[in-house]
Amino acid sequence: MLYSSCEPGIWVEVVITDDHPWEAASGRRFWYTLVYQRDQELEHVQLGIGVRRIRLMVPYAQTVVFAAYPLGTGLPFGGAYHASKNRREVKLTAKKGPLAEALLHIAKVWPDPVSSLSFEKLYNQVLTISTSGGGIDWNYMAKDVVKGTLSEESVRKGSTLDVHLLELPQGFWKCESPFVDSFYAFSDYQIDLQSLPAGIIRYVNLDYGLELRVIVPDEEEEDAFWHVVAMDTILMISDAAYQELLEKSRGFT
Repeated sequence: MLYSSCEPGIWVEVVITDDHPWEAASGRRFWYTLVYQRDQELEHVQLGIGVRRIRLMVPYAQTVVFAAYPLGTGLPFGGAYHASKNRREVKLTAKKGPLAEALLHIAKVWPDPVSSLSFEKLYNQVLTISTSGGGIDWNYMAKDVVKGTLSEESVRKGSTLDVHLLELPQGFWKCESPFVDSFYAFSDYQIDLQSLPAGIIRYVNLDYGLELRVIVPDEEEEDAFWHVVAMDTILMISDAAYQELLEKSRGFT
């Protein structure tokens, strides 16, 4: 049974438990966009700089999936509230992020099957295929979620691709995924990144204020491509400006 937004719900505490690798590397906290499923819609809430938890009312008779996106984009932290569990705290982690994002993509069009599945059971199956929680063929899984035929066979490893980078600015490039290796680039040397999963893989070079985005296609026969842009403003502003933003954000918590 589904409950509309005017019917009773349950208060839960949603907590980001992990630090983003770029937060650890830069010493700065990020703001996050929290996306979650509520009835037939996806809700978006912005968490200010340094805010790691929020109290929300959710429908108590269904599974509610959460994904927290650092700086509004990139790889999210994820988790879910389960109606069958007696826990009021939802812990969002990096390992659960890829599954949460995949399910929320499905919920945009087909919310009912997502609200009735067992997130933890599906997540445990994902871990049997990938210990990082990523690198899964999410499109294949999504078909079974929508059809209501989800099983162990619905979760299988996705394709990977070796990517070769030329003329990349030198320096240390920190990956936003804790499960993908960072690397150091030297001038005029080719960089070989092995077995990257499908999706957008991002790296930052804090010394030069640059962000590298590697786009890895779902299909193995397609080529990956990449480009370099300026990294997010929060990583480039002065320490004084950052502290001012941090204090303003605390004023709203």
